[in-house]
Amino acid sequence: MATRPAPTAGSEASIACAYSLTPSPSTPNADTDTHSDEFADVKAVKLLRRGRRLQQVEAVYGKINPEDASVHHAPPPPAVIPKLRKEFFDSPFFRRFHVQKPILEPMEYRERYLAHLDGNPDCLPIPGQLIAMALVVWAATFGVDEYGQVIQEEDPHEFQQRAELVNEMLQEMLYLVDLHGIIRKPTWDGVKLLLLLLPLTQGKLPSF
Repeated sequence: MATRPAPTAGSEASIACAYSLTPSPSTPNADTDTHSDEFADVKAVKLLRRGRRLQQVEAVYGKINPEDASVHHAPPPPAVIPKLRKEFFDSPFFRRFHVQKPILEPMEYRERYLAHLDGNPDCLPIPGQLIAMALVVWAATFGVDEYGQVIQEEDPHEFQQRAELVNEMLQEMLYLVDLHGIIRKPTWDGVKLLLLLLPLTQGKLPSF
């Protein structure tokens, strides 16, 4: 039976050298961990700020579709468009407006809007609610308020102020159209809304 040769001093030194070259388990780098923790804190703060901005927008404009919110990054403009009042539909302005801009069915839309005011959200989805805001913008271009009443302008500078206000209203409307994906998700109300807004974006106050 063959016997294994006893290790010599040279072989023992080789084995010891091989063990000494074997990499030891690496220990965590304190600096790397510190940097990764710092980046995690920064990301958390950014997410928190973004969440707060979305909450502010939803408080003013309603719940946002997550798909739309994920692609929208522009800061919201000031909310300057007042809420349309039910008295508006009985005003001479609304009757003239329908004759000149026969985009809406006035009785049908009025019933839906009044039902929405009474607390029935299914009667008027977001595009229909934006139509009400577009009517307020149209009225403002003619110096008419959300009740359908003519605003008395005695100062010549008030016309310029009205033009600036209408421009701010348009910025808000365009933001909301983008925010709620009106073009990306077409509906009949959405088409009517765009037809109402298009003349307002021509760069001057419209006239009948």
